[in-house]
Amino acid sequence: MIVKPKQEKIDKVFSHIKLFKENDSRSIRDWAHVIGLLVSLFPGVQHGPLFYRYLEIDKRKSLNLNRGNYAGPVLVSSKEDLEELHWWELNLPTASKPIQATTPNISITTDASQKQNKTKQKKKKKKDGELYVITANRRLVQVVNGKQLSCNTTSMYWNCLLYFGV
Repeated sequence: MIVKPKQEKIDKVFSHIKLFKENDSRSIRDWAHVIGLLVSLFPGVQHGPLFYRYLEIDKRKSLNLNRGNYAGPVLVSSKEDLEELHWWELNLPTASKPIQATTPNISITTDASQKQNKTKQKKKKKKDGELYVITANRRLVQVVNGKQLSCNTTSMYWNCLLYFGV
């Protein structure tokens, strides 16, 4: 199942971004409002949290220069701000976010008590086109097509890498 932002919200964000780009006298309050609108879209935009940080940094810098006065002007000091707004304009119409994440490709298990944790000694080798993993206790584990064929255990913990195919 996939979550998408409503069209009314997308239109509202576009209108605020457009007004903000056209207006030269931008206040910190208006900037914070645009950031708030973008943050409210995070549940429906998969990579949204990656594209608002520079906006937030410049808001904080502007607040510091204006001594906390939200009516003061915002200083757009980097091209990253405009690039982030441009990313939202490009990706928001087709944005979506899956409710359930996909299964991981690799999962590493270890002993929580740290009694026998030797994970730094694991090495990978290719032998005749097949991938093998040498575990901390020097046992060989064969991996074929992303799936592990054998796994040796000790009494305390799994001493191998677990591979899951996609």
